[in-house]
Amino acid sequence: MFRPFMLWVARRALRWYYREVRWEGRERIPATGPVLLIGNHPNDLPDVLAGYFTTTRPVRYLATVSVWSDWTARKTYEALDVIPVVRVRDARRLRDSGLDLTQINAAAAQAVARAFDAGQVVGAFPEGGVHAGPALGRLRTGVAKMLLNYADGGATQDVSVVPFGLHYSDPATPGSDLLVRIGAPFSLRAWLDGQPAGDVSSGRLTDRLREALLSVAPGSAGSAEFPRPRPALASLLLQTPFAVVGWVINGPVWAMVLGLARRISRDQAERAARAMVPGLFVVAAWYAALAMALLFTLRWPHGAVTAALLLTWGLRTGDVALSWWRDLRDLRDLRDLRGLRRGAEPSTLPGSPPVES
Repeated sequence: MFRPFMLWVARRALRWYYREVRWEGRERIPATGPVLLIGNHPNDLPDVLAGYFTTTRPVRYLATVSVWSDWTARKTYEALDVIPVVRVRDARRLRDSGLDLTQINAAAAQAVARAFDAGQVVGAFPEGGVHAGPALGRLRTGVAKMLLNYADGGATQDVSVVPFGLHYSDPATPGSDLLVRIGAPFSLRAWLDGQPAGDVSSGRLTDRLREALLSVAPGSAGSAEFPRPRPALASLLLQTPFAVVGWVINGPVWAMVLGLARRISRDQAERAARAMVPGLFVVAAWYAALAMALLFTLRWPHGAVTAALLLTWGLRTGDVALSWWRDLRDLRDLRDLRGLRRGAEPSTLPGSPPVES
């Protein structure tokens, strides 16, 4: 029951933080049978949330247990049925806290095997953590070992491995863009059958995973472009009244969330994640407070009707407000660009004839 709500919140978080989020190649993910989704990991929580919407099928992610130390993140991951694992880099610190690391990873392997046996979709980031930057980081062997252990444990089903690449125009900046490009799947069983006898290793399978990711990650052929169409002035004018209402309702809490994200983020790579969690919980508390204020300050039934309208249309006007602001910014940027072109010396423009003396 809580999972659909959290997915709705996740979709809202992506829509509010990024100007445009697009998915390409969703049809490549098999409609049935066990699937392992693997992606690059440049931007923390937004990568996970974007991965959930690569398919209409439920996805269970592998996530390091270290992120569960934050209460809001832990509750979010529990609601999304995340499978906790332990990375080698976190082993010493977590061991000192009294956690049984062997037991956690053994339970994770069993959970993944049960998911595959049930024909479910599991998501993982083979880089083993966030790797901010334009290039794919070094892949760890943990995901490959998990696949080989499943295959060696008497697997009854083949696993389709599907890569997806996350392309951000500016990952930490609100109003930037995100493209999720889904690549061609490959069969784990076919890969195993194609290996020389006795020459199957986690290292070789990790190389195959890297090859798949490189086909869709930033820097691949046909890397993402984010064209911005010219906004229509008439549409902007029609949206203005709704945008004003949206900014009045949502503007204060947006400023609060972004300020909180800047304050608690250890670095810029964490900023988008911190804006979404605990940011979305702050937004929920804001709406609850506004609704309660309306109920107590207005007479019955006016207070109840107004509170219901707020909860029904407040978020929608927020969508309009953000779209309006981003279109207005794009229109201003286009105007400034035209001004620069008109003000340029003729001889500095490509293809311009020489200036006569």
